[in-house]
Amino acid sequence: MNVQTAGTLSSLISTSDKELKVTGFINGSDIKFIRQLINSGKVTILDWSEVSIVAGGEAYYESYTTADNTIGEKMFYQCSKLQAIELPTSLTIIGGSAFDNSGLKSITIPDRVRIIGHDAFGGCSQLATVVIGKRVNKMEKGVFYGSAVTKAYVKPLTPPTPPPYMFSSKPSIYVYREAMVDYKQSDWKDYGAIYGTLDRFYPQEPDEDDAIRELCTTYFEDAACTQLKAEYQQVSDEEIIENVRLKIEELRGEAMDDATFNLQFSMFNNTLLKIKNDTWAAYEKDFRIHDYKPYSDAQYWNEKMMSSGGSYMGNPTGIYTESFDSQLYVFVDDDIPSDASLYIDCSEENHIISAAKTGKKLVKGLNIIDGTKNALYYILYTANTKSMAKTLSEWPSIKIHIEGGVVNGYYDVSRHSDADYRAILNAATLNRFTVKGGHSLYHLKTATFKSVFPNSIDKSIAWFDSVAVWQKNLMGMTEEVASGKKAGYPWYLTGGEAIYPLYYNNPNFAIEGDGEAYAHSSAYHTSYNSEYCIKTSLNALNPEMDDWCAGHECGHNNQQAISLEGGTEVANNLFSNLVRYLGGLNTSVGSPLSTVMEEFARHEPFYFREVDSQLRMYWNLYLYYHLGQRNTSFYPELFKALRTDKLVLSNGYNNNNGGLKFVRKVCEIAGEDLTDFFTIWGFFEPVAKTTVDGHPIGVTTSGINTTKDNIAQYEKKNREIIFVEDRADYVLSTGFLQAEGKKRRDSDRVGQCGDLGQFWDYWPEALTTSEYTYLNSDSLYAFEGTGGVGLLMLDSDNNIKYAANAKN
Repeated sequence: MNVQTAGTLSSLISTSDKELKVTGFINGSDIKFIRQLINSGKVTILDWSEVSIVAGGEAYYESYTTADNTIGEKMFYQCSKLQAIELPTSLTIIGGSAFDNSGLKSITIPDRVRIIGHDAFGGCSQLATVVIGKRVNKMEKGVFYGSAVTKAYVKPLTPPTPPPYMFSSKPSIYVYREAMVDYKQSDWKDYGAIYGTLDRFYPQEPDEDDAIRELCTTYFEDAACTQLKAEYQQVSDEEIIENVRLKIEELRGEAMDDATFNLQFSMFNNTLLKIKNDTWAAYEKDFRIHDYKPYSDAQYWNEKMMSSGGSYMGNPTGIYTESFDSQLYVFVDDDIPSDASLYIDCSEENHIISAAKTGKKLVKGLNIIDGTKNALYYILYTANTKSMAKTLSEWPSIKIHIEGGVVNGYYDVSRHSDADYRAILNAATLNRFTVKGGHSLYHLKTATFKSVFPNSIDKSIAWFDSVAVWQKNLMGMTEEVASGKKAGYPWYLTGGEAIYPLYYNNPNFAIEGDGEAYAHSSAYHTSYNSEYCIKTSLNALNPEMDDWCAGHECGHNNQQAISLEGGTEVANNLFSNLVRYLGGLNTSVGSPLSTVMEEFARHEPFYFREVDSQLRMYWNLYLYYHLGQRNTSFYPELFKALRTDKLVLSNGYNNNNGGLKFVRKVCEIAGEDLTDFFTIWGFFEPVAKTTVDGHPIGVTTSGINTTKDNIAQYEKKNREIIFVEDRADYVLSTGFLQAEGKKRRDSDRVGQCGDLGQFWDYWPEALTTSEYTYLNSDSLYAFEGTGGVGLLMLDSDNNIKYAANAKN
């Protein structure tokens, strides 16, 4: 049945067979009518191979309407009587639940389809065979879940990232031999047995792009097509274009249709003339031709270093495509090293790339990439540093030339100036823009950059770079700490292992989200969810900057090694206080010793204390061992040890391998018995089986006693650490976020958190003999004197009854 005018199918059909072939144009009204035919049992087999779906007409189901070349969401949802369908060859998208719980027995997804939505073929109890077209590059959650698939024929040469719950039936998966290794090394291996014999069933078709590839080698010296051969440099533009036209006509094969021919001919001519005449738009060449450096495999190293913030998106191109009909022409100059991989993938809005081998695999020479609407592209050049046999600097940069798409640009602090920043930003045409620092990126709304950072971004991205590196330094994974470069002021950090950036160099990635939370953290990124949040939290030129927020969110990515039961919003604040200290703008946060002692007197377990109190425990360890210079390798070595011998927080209701193990590890790294420190912090208070913030917890007397016996082996019994503070006196600015030597914001806390125990009072040269007199009235004591770090009240067995770092 040929439908020349969309929406008229119902008027053209008087009777129908079980099998219905439709050609021409159909919209929502036609599909609504076809659904009625299917659900009444009049039609069970559809042939839509020669039909074009267009927008318009009625809603075909509930409120769902059609879009061009799209099987829309729930289009055949619960059409249990539909047994077979040949999909339109022009199709590009299959929407969510499109055939969910239908009666399909097999499905062939056409080669133009790019996206298959969530549950698109879920719950199809008779669906035994699926053929996935060669251009599919995105599949959403549950796409074939609950269906009876036994055989999946998968044509893409680059494995699409498998979504959660892709299959539930463990089918045999057939791929082309040349792609088999990539599939077996990807998460596809978790869904079924993979065989490299797809050629037997679906022989690969002639490559329609061979002609354009031969043109490249004919006219250009290099594989990246950046240098025209000498014999063509003096030829006129008109003559060379005619020469190209004749050559491509000669090379054109049957596989190339007219549209492809015209598109590629136009692209090649434009590229050739730009190279020949050096006629580029402002900044265009800077983004279209670039040397890309390698990054490590973020997934592997994030897991190994227990630091989930490292991103795959360190190589932005600054180029986006406007539609699914767009194409990119990616010219790669060199063969990819055998111990590396090279892919290109895109990000729409805030899509986070989460694998090294995703998108489209790139090879030397020309690679043609199908576009995605309003998506920015990233180069994924990933070196295999897992063995640590080579450092990342030993892999070569790769020159890549990209034609097609639109240059949106990005700002790179290493190669652009403030004037460049303003020019590139003001010329950007997409609603997202990227700024690249040395260790991090901002990927925010273009309008937000223009509003919050109108003239310069350097100090702000340098600060966010520093947040990334400061936290890694503390975690004992950086070369600069391991080599002793951060042993002095203001860091006082040594030890750990030299991993970053030698073998692990994935940057932090900050996005502007739209979530309800002020900000949040997740794998491979942190998110700041409004222009106000960004102005307050990411703008280092703002004198009222909230430097806590980014430290807190990035800290979520880095807290896993030291996080305790119920401590999701606790351990990360060690990093928040670190950022505050090194940034120099604000005073640290957390409960004073007087509050801790009140909790101690009430026998409150650590896990149930206020967050302000809990976070201070972590910070006081930093103050004592690092700023107090008692053991400057303490935290780097603690993180290193806990990466090897991890805490276990889901061990039923017994925290012997959680909080109590943390106690033992701290004492092991310090080489000291910190019984008194952990006593006042409530680690040795028994806890009956319960939950805290969703975590089961139980602290047993036997576990407490075993831990105390274990740490008693250390000769030094350290009580002095109890009193440490950084608010007993003024800690002046470091000079980063404000001028050096100035008082920090919230300096009024000084004097409210104690008079004694300032961290510099623990320095060896500060130790002096002291004498105090005291006055006592009922339970109140007032002391007069100087020196020392704190005051203890002990019982007859030398146990602490109370401790204070205040004279009154």
